[in-house]
Amino acid sequence: MKIEKLFILSLFCIFLYSTETLACLCKSESPKKAIKRLQKESSEIFIGTVKEVVREKVNYYKATFTVEKSWKGNRVEEVTVYTEGGCMAWFETGRKYIVYARIGDNDILRTDVCIRTRLVEYADEDIKRLGKPSFTNSKVAVVSITFALVHTDGQTP
Repeated sequence: MKIEKLFILSLFCIFLYSTETLACLCKSESPKKAIKRLQKESSEIFIGTVKEVVREKVNYYKATFTVEKSWKGNRVEEVTVYTEGGCMAWFETGRKYIVYARIGDNDILRTDVCIRTRLVEYADEDIKRLGKPSFTNSKVAVVSITFALVHTDGQTP
């Protein structure tokens, strides 16, 4: 009986003094409905490559993106977005993401995984449903590679 009370008291203290959330509970809705809702609620919707990620404090990060395409928001080449807490979006420098962001406290853009911010390779449905972007950054290099087949005798087929 004494061990049970000690265990319950320990759990209470862990939850009382815990500073980090271990899980994230997002609203359950179809992608179609979520994208339509986010088109109205988001301040910015864009695809961009992470230029830099800075940890400002525990569970609070700032990510700067080079914008490739934008469906909503300012027509700018670079955007900084903040993320925090148990539902924070994890960004990796050099990777490309689709970002849905809202203006939060102190007039800064915020995002998290519950508003469909994700790696662009998992965003085919979002890109299709968003349609044609309102802004395309002409300074983002588009690389194309052309291959030529050459026979062993040096002749091009």
